[in-house]
Amino acid sequence: ILSLRDVWKKTRGVYFNL
Repeated sequence: ILSLRDVWKKTRGVYFNL
């Protein structure tokens, strides 16, 4: 299971890539 921090980092990475 992914932790909230991992999900947050991945979400930020996706937004920054966009």
